[in-house]
Amino acid sequence: MASSEESDIYAESVAETKRRKQSDRSLQRSKSRFSPEGLTSSERKYYNRALKDLYEIIKISSNRLELSGSMDDRDGDYQGTNGDYDQDPTVLEEEETFMPTESLTLPTLRSSVSSLNDEDFDPLKVRRFHRKHSARRRDDRGGPPASGNVKKVYKELVSINNKLQEENALLHERQEELGRRELLVLERERALDEIEEQHGDLNKHWAVMQHKHKREVEQWEEALRDRTKENKRLQHSFEVMKQANDQLRKQLTEVQELKKKLEVQASSLERRVVNLQRKQQFAERQKGVENIPPLQQPDTRPAKPVKEPTSKGTDSTVAKPKPSGLLEMLAVLLDWVCEANLQQQQQSDGRSTPLISLPAPELIQDRCIKVLPHLSELLHQVSTSHTRLHLPCLQFVFWAMFNIQQSNKQHVLLSATYRRLGEELYRPTVVRFTEGEKSPGGTVHSPRGGKPRTGVYFKSGNLQVRLLSALIVLKTLLQVDYLAHVFDVLRNDLRLEKCKELFLHYQGVQVILPFVKGGNKALMGSAVDILLQLSTESAVLPMFLDSCSNESWFRACALLLRTPNLDIKLLEKLSIILQKLSKIK
Repeated sequence: MASSEESDIYAESVAETKRRKQSDRSLQRSKSRFSPEGLTSSERKYYNRALKDLYEIIKISSNRLELSGSMDDRDGDYQGTNGDYDQDPTVLEEEETFMPTESLTLPTLRSSVSSLNDEDFDPLKVRRFHRKHSARRRDDRGGPPASGNVKKVYKELVSINNKLQEENALLHERQEELGRRELLVLERERALDEIEEQHGDLNKHWAVMQHKHKREVEQWEEALRDRTKENKRLQHSFEVMKQANDQLRKQLTEVQELKKKLEVQASSLERRVVNLQRKQQFAERQKGVENIPPLQQPDTRPAKPVKEPTSKGTDSTVAKPKPSGLLEMLAVLLDWVCEANLQQQQQSDGRSTPLISLPAPELIQDRCIKVLPHLSELLHQVSTSHTRLHLPCLQFVFWAMFNIQQSNKQHVLLSATYRRLGEELYRPTVVRFTEGEKSPGGTVHSPRGGKPRTGVYFKSGNLQVRLLSALIVLKTLLQVDYLAHVFDVLRNDLRLEKCKELFLHYQGVQVILPFVKGGNKALMGSAVDILLQLSTESAVLPMFLDSCSNESWFRACALLLRTPNLDIKLLEKLSIILQKLSKIK
């Protein structure tokens, strides 16, 4: 019997060892299948705790089984006396308590653990095993079972089962949570995959757009280069056309200047033709007078030289001027004086009063035009002994020319008259007559060559006569050498205060103003020198500044400043004059 018990115990220990090895292998398989590497720290904690509890249960159950076997051997007699183990109410209660218990499972290893419980930890198998061996022991020994220890073991197992169920429920919840998280992770992975696909599509689209943009930029750059070349070509063409236009404009200006010169020459030639015609007519009339035979009257007295009566404005050596010209001039002057000063106006009371109203400007200009040609002949024939006539004649000539100039009308006949007046005043000459053939009725004079007279007009010792002659020459002649000489004499005379007063009285600034506007640079410098000389500190400075304060003077200054290649000295002199003008309030 002892050998059979030892063999049973040995078989039980071998079976227990096999069960342990199987459980270890199942745990290793479960660990290898469900590795806790992806679990969190709390999940790994519950996992380790469940494995530890399972290990303790298996260990305790094996120890209890060994202990129960030894106790059955000792209490065989007691079990035999009390009846069958199956009829023990405590055992039945424990069995009933143990029967509804579920199989032990791990929460995270549900399938694996359930298989382990089905194979190794089935309560029915354990109960059958206990019943079989307890009955065998009771039969062998006949002792009562250790109900107290079994009850205690079952209570511990029940408590452990409850704990494991709670842990199982928690692990189920955790598993569901992990499933939900896994679903969320899968959804997010799918979303990330979609985003990655969209990102790839976007990169492809971006690459296409970038390539298209680069191609468009290259096209626009090429178009811009073409436009730049076209603009450069157009600009070059424009510069060429501008240069050609400037050249044509310059040529047009030269042609216009040449046209003006030719017009001046044509007018001068026309005036000369008119003068030659008049001279020819005068010569023909003179020949007609010389060819008239004198009246023959018997006279027993010896022939005596006839004394020619002297008249106003003639010399004993000068022949009488042509009566028709003098009479015509005298008639115009008398008519003028009558209209201006001698006409009377009858009042209501029968008395007569002078007519204060003056003739119309057109009438005055017309009479000046009629008188000036005859007056030029008179100035040509006045002798040096009648210097008293020089000043009134020159004053009339100057103011008549000034009045005609204000009308802005050009007269071809007066142009020739002006030229003769200027030449006569600059180089005065006299016509001398010699006695010709004598006749009983008188003598006939024939003209002979003349010679220049000295001390009259421009070369007169009278300052006022010389100044008026110079101003008239500046208004009538065009020869540069004559005008330069006149400017020199005028600049020398203007050193005197009296000459400055006379110059401003006769409005000399308006006379020299045309020379300031342009033309000959030498005459321009002489005119500016005279203006600078008048702008010095003197008693007539305010009068000079007033005569310069008008539109014509400033227009002349503007034209002077626009002159190309203007001398810097002229600019300095003009700036001094303008500085003096700026002080006027």
